[in-house]
Amino acid sequence: MNERGGAPPTMPLCAPAAQTLKQQMLACQNGNRGFGDTAPVVALVTVDLRNFLDASERYQGWIDGGLFAMNLLLGIHAQGYGACCLNWSALPAQDKAVRGLGVIPPHESIIMMIAIGGLREKFKVARSPRRGIESVMKII
Repeated sequence: MNERGGAPPTMPLCAPAAQTLKQQMLACQNGNRGFGDTAPVVALVTVDLRNFLDASERYQGWIDGGLFAMNLLLGIHAQGYGACCLNWSALPAQDKAVRGLGVIPPHESIIMMIAIGGLREKFKVARSPRRGIESVMKII
């Protein structure tokens, strides 16, 4: 529950038996080609827009939804599963297509999808060069 009594961001899951729905959802997301179809479960993280009252909170859904997703990912990994964030940088038509599947009510906004599955014994992980801490953080 948040401070206004509303529920935290929700996570409807596509059950493994609902392959058609999962495939339809993944088809609306721009970054899962080549691996999305191998995920046994896809989570759709959303936020209830009714929890935000005025323009000063216009970004709060993405902030709260991102924090929720981050903790959800930690929990998924703690249970021994793998997860891959699938961003929702989508066009309005893509958003409408997911809404048309009937998986979220009109008052919710999509934050992201998460592909969830088992981990292999050995796998390669993409590695990016890291910027120095001083370039991303300033202690005042």
